Amino acid sequence: MGLVHDIGRFVGRAGVRHVIAGYDLMMEKSWPDAARACLTHSFPVRDLAAYNGEIDCTAEECARLTHLLDQAVYDDEVRLIQLCDAISLPTGVTLMEKRLMDVGLRHGLSRTTADKWRAFLSIKAHFDALCGQNIYQLFQDEVIEGIFS
Repeated sequence: MGLVHDIGRFVGRAGVRHVIAGYDLMMEKSWPDAARACLTHSFPVRDLAAYNGEIDCTAEECARLTHLLDQAVYDDEVRLIQLCDAISLPTGVTLMEKRLMDVGLRHGLSRTTADKWRAFLSIKAHFDALCGQNIYQLFQDEVIEGIFS
């Protein structure tokens, strides 16, 4: 599911539209869990305003997206995909703060940015606890290389 979370980008350059496109494609394939990953990966906070990027959907699509997010089950699978997305750059694993700053610099900040960042940090703390260690230790070489390269 994590590998397909951004599959909605097949529509081309897209902001939040890729969320709906990926969700619809996965539902057409009868893969509801993958559809849920596409839907929720950018929303640790269930608020369309929390999306960092262009809101390039119609009013009807925005209403549908809001409804789908309200109905989505946020379990550890969803949270793990959100975490992995939040610690990944095209070059590999990175510190969450570096990734969040990258997104903020590219797409700007909103009134919900601090809430969204707190939610991502909370997700990381949850998985740190489940792993019994800071998850960065699992990717120590990649994180160090990313910081110093």
